[in-house]
Amino acid sequence: MKLKFFRKKFLFCFFVSFLLYLFFAGYVDNEITEKDREAIGKLGVEKECVSARGFDAEISWIKSIQMAIRDLVTDFRCATPPVNVEPHDFMSRGFGCCYDRARFTEKALRHYGFSTRHVAIYDAGNHGVFSIFIPGIPSHATTEVRTQKGWLGVDSNHPFLLLTRDGKPLTYRNFKAWENDIPDPVVPRSAYERELLIIYGLYSRHGKFHGPNLPGPEFVLAELRYNFFKDDHVSSAP
Repeated sequence: MKLKFFRKKFLFCFFVSFLLYLFFAGYVDNEITEKDREAIGKLGVEKECVSARGFDAEISWIKSIQMAIRDLVTDFRCATPPVNVEPHDFMSRGFGCCYDRARFTEKALRHYGFSTRHVAIYDAGNHGVFSIFIPGIPSHATTEVRTQKGWLGVDSNHPFLLLTRDGKPLTYRNFKAWENDIPDPVVPRSAYERELLIIYGLYSRHGKFHGPNLPGPEFVLAELRYNFFKDDHVSSAP
């Protein structure tokens, strides 16, 4: 009887500890801070964003943010984790790659009223969903933004949008079916020809970008749900 009680108590404590660990070590705060606003202001896109109306204007707005971040920090070297990937730190450092740029893109888009979701992409190869556990496997951090016509892929490093010639927004999960109809070159092409594992809401698998640098995944719980539901389309502007 005492052994059974001890086991239940141990399992309960382990479960509570695990939840607390995930919350404090893994939770990514998506609040737009004053430092974020200062960094976003330096993109110089306020004029374009304020005047945006309709889907075509949304696309122009999104593109202007994407290009402004490229022009503001032109050194695409990756900083070695652990590193702070917030916009202010990225700008102060003067260089950064996909995870810095995706973070900046998402915060800028949300600052101007859009909804975003973070996209973690892994080369699935022969490993499938287990790819996230393999050190050194090719990966990419990027963004999707919710437009009037649906979710749209916005690359963090390269100047392409997952948008067809007739204006259909595509996601990283479904773009391959329309790949030949996308006017922007999807770069690097060889990477997107492979089998990919797409995970929404996973901001890092190692815990070295956002929180107290404890080993474990960093995530936004509200975005993880997109991994389990079919994409929807919306009719309201941001």
